[in-house]
Amino acid sequence: SFERHFSDLLKSYGSQLILNLLGMQEGENVLSLAYEEHFRTSCYATSDSVRLLSFDYRRYKSRPEKTKTLWVTCDEYIKESGVFMQEKGEIRSLQN
Repeated sequence: SFERHFSDLLKSYGSQLILNLLGMQEGENVLSLAYEEHFRTSCYATSDSVRLLSFDYRRYKSRPEKTKTLWVTCDEYIKESGVFMQEKGEIRSLQN
């Protein structure tokens, strides 16, 4: 179902960025590592159309120099593929 889900997303919206903000504390690490492993064993692991970015937000949220790296990476993706945005029924931007 993972691969089918991303296949549907790719057909509808084009390239995807998976942003994993789970950290390595408490129970988050189990879920985060399991998801990363699942992605690595999927057909999308070597694809340019789906990217996985893991960032321990809880660990770095108080360190602006570290969170800036996250925003720069996301900004690059947004510039490359765009985002869909709708406000009060009016479409503001489309994803490429």
